[in-house]
Amino acid sequence: MRRGGRSVGGWRCGWWLLVHVKDGKLHYTHSYVSTEFFTVSSKDAVPEGWHKLRFEFEPAGEPDFAAGKGSPGFFQLHFDGTLVGSLDVPHTGFTGYNHQAGVDRRGGLRPALPRWLACRVAVMSAGSRTGRRFRRGVILAFAVGFICSAWYWRREVRSLVRNAKPYVRRRSHIQNPVLIINRWSGDGKAEAVGLEERARSVGIKTVMLERGDDLTQLAHDAIDAGADAVGMAGGDGSLGLVAAVADERDVPFFCVPVGTRNHFALDLGLDRDDPLAALEALNEGDELLIDYGLVGGRVFLNNVSLGVYAAAVHQEGYREEKAKTIAQVLAETAAKPELQHSLQFETPDGHRHERAPLVLVSNNRYVMSGPPDYGRRSRLDGGMLGVSAVTSLPEAGTVGSVTLSDLRSLHEWETSSFQIESNNEMILAGVDGEALEFPAPLDITIRPKGLRVLVPAGVRPGYLPPGEVIAARLLDMAEIGGQLNGPGDG
Repeated sequence: MRRGGRSVGGWRCGWWLLVHVKDGKLHYTHSYVSTEFFTVSSKDAVPEGWHKLRFEFEPAGEPDFAAGKGSPGFFQLHFDGTLVGSLDVPHTGFTGYNHQAGVDRRGGLRPALPRWLACRVAVMSAGSRTGRRFRRGVILAFAVGFICSAWYWRREVRSLVRNAKPYVRRRSHIQNPVLIINRWSGDGKAEAVGLEERARSVGIKTVMLERGDDLTQLAHDAIDAGADAVGMAGGDGSLGLVAAVADERDVPFFCVPVGTRNHFALDLGLDRDDPLAALEALNEGDELLIDYGLVGGRVFLNNVSLGVYAAAVHQEGYREEKAKTIAQVLAETAAKPELQHSLQFETPDGHRHERAPLVLVSNNRYVMSGPPDYGRRSRLDGGMLGVSAVTSLPEAGTVGSVTLSDLRSLHEWETSSFQIESNNEMILAGVDGEALEFPAPLDITIRPKGLRVLVPAGVRPGYLPPGEVIAARLLDMAEIGGQLNGPGDG
């Protein structure tokens, strides 16, 4: 039976941690294999208030291992430095499961209790005014702690479920897919991996992009000829053009990552190191619904960059030396504030900004994912644009070593639409890495779940932190189970 508190030494051997007050006196109980209980008590009642309690045990003999008994000794109970109770014990338990177990100074196994324990506690009677206040304070503190914990975990669980919830998906049954291939993308990666031959071997018709071809028209021609799915093998800039046609003609879109960086394919869940694996999307793969963005009426799948990056994309030699070109434009902009681009917009707090060296608007918000890509999207069906805007740069000498998180002028938020104005007639932009110009003002919007996209069976788009992967898989299994055991399926 429990006597006065929580056992630290274990229910078979050990001491009860709580020094309890009963009938106004202090008591301390030790259990020997739950058959004997040794209690040391104070001789007199103790006054209410804060006091220092101390328990000591002094061994008085050797343990009897054969009989299963620990060392005999003396229990001593101290109250504010004064001995208030003592007890001779014939034996103690020595098989306790606690951090004090070990070898004593005599070389034998030490009993399962400490040499001493000391603490500062409040002693009071349950019916006293102080006792009632203390009890109410404990209850209030517990209630506040419980509410705060519940709020925190509710927020964390909602965030986890939001990021890990299953996508709207169904099994695809494509009969006449067509794949347009950019032979020059990614330094000729399509030819290097034998994409055209593999695609044809699995029943996918291929169209090779030639110099001067209109990519949009090729996609329309393929659908006019009977294609029930159209795909693109190329860089991020070309994917949006074909995806726009697929959306307009209401057929699924698919992609093969043979570009340089393949950011969209990465967030879609495809393996960038194995482009041919993406073709499994046409072999009883899954059809998902994801978002896409519109900038000046043009479809984008990743993001729209304005300011420094857009200016760099428009520079000659950008394709050959991207990092160097961006660094040069960034340094020039930091050295001459007047070169910071005349981009006007409002932040959610209502403040209007007149200049911004860098604005990034993305199809769903980016999160930090670490190297090598750093920026990833948790979902592709969140239905919101992510906006990141830097309204001023640090001094030219330090700009190269500053990260986005170091910039005090960084503003980030989510929205369903965004408008940016300029004193110039045209606004330079980088749309999925492509250099474009749009008349001012420029409207950017999102189309939630507007694009039908094909992926290999079981592929999950979006970046999931390691701690959320298991939750995502469980939710996917629950979704699949719901589909298999829906109404009429028993």
